[in-house]
Amino acid sequence: MGKIKNILFMLIGLGLSGLFTLLLLEILLRFLPVAQPLFSQAVTFDDPVSRFQANRTVTWSNEWNFSIVTKRRINNDGFANDQDYDPDDPRPLAAVIGDSYIEAMMVAYEDTLYGRLSEKVSPDKRVYSFAMSGAPLSQYLIWADYAKKTYAPELLIVNIVSNDFDQSLPRYAAFQNFQQFMEKDDGTMRPVLLQEYHPSPLRNIVGYSALARYLFFNLKASHAYSRMKQKFMQQKNEETHYIANVEAHAEDEKLFDSYKAIAAFLTLLPDYSGLSPEKIILSVDAPRSFIYNPQYKTENKIYFEQTRDYLMNEARDMGYTVVDTLPAFKAHYAEHKERFEFESDWHWNGLGHDVVSEAIFKTDAFQNFLSGGGH
Repeated sequence: MGKIKNILFMLIGLGLSGLFTLLLLEILLRFLPVAQPLFSQAVTFDDPVSRFQANRTVTWSNEWNFSIVTKRRINNDGFANDQDYDPDDPRPLAAVIGDSYIEAMMVAYEDTLYGRLSEKVSPDKRVYSFAMSGAPLSQYLIWADYAKKTYAPELLIVNIVSNDFDQSLPRYAAFQNFQQFMEKDDGTMRPVLLQEYHPSPLRNIVGYSALARYLFFNLKASHAYSRMKQKFMQQKNEETHYIANVEAHAEDEKLFDSYKAIAAFLTLLPDYSGLSPEKIILSVDAPRSFIYNPQYKTENKIYFEQTRDYLMNEARDMGYTVVDTLPAFKAHYAEHKERFEFESDWHWNGLGHDVVSEAIFKTDAFQNFLSGGGH
């Protein structure tokens, strides 16, 4: 009996010691810039537009040592933008749509693509952004339709990155709260909300604990397995296995599926946005690894090169304005040898946003918007 009693006291002591340690960590982390969740709103069949909880200022940070820290505002309409959106504002509007590259939580508002463009056109005109991390081409159509019905933009800018193509289809989709392309009986494709999304109560609870946020958002504990797998692949000297955040090479079926998603997106975008192709700018990211390390470039095109080439060629044939960011990035890097992303994050840094915003600003479509060309 005495041995059992001693074991119980030891277990209780260990438990209390563990609780005390957790409490100390919780208190300590509350004084540090631990990342805060953005808290997505519910996406339902009655309200299918993905947005964040509105009117909040959040801290965004990454890595264990907070290598990047920003304070960003979620505005009155639930998007990461310092401006409040006003449907009654009569000034001409340019809408910018995209995923995490346009959400851009890792840079200050004034350094973002849309912040820079807004500064250029203010006060006579406006630039609003509609973006969330992980959104694909199919979801961009939903925001284009929402912007059309709510704010009536005269120019649309859509930024397209490497994982936008396949993730527009259910079999490759990464997030439940975005709509994906579904094929109809007549062979055409439309974005469809396959199931409603309701934020997990557990996620909301986690959001109030600094220790839990540090584990989930800064250390990305939930992604530990995939990160270990990627490091293992790199240790096997397969550095080009992943390029631009996607697998370098794809099976023919995935490539064909991506082409179908691109075709559907380009076909539907004028109707969803209410704008003709000449009033739509498609900005396309580049495989920046090839700019810094030309030896990685192979004779056979990687998946991202194949999909971006297909999109740009089809879009130009249909009358869209296409901004291929590769020439602008290559020219700037050749002269300045400055990278366009962070050491600890592949998203554009302030310089990346600057280079892309300048390329967009110089297009005829944007200049026509500036000079007063409307619908």
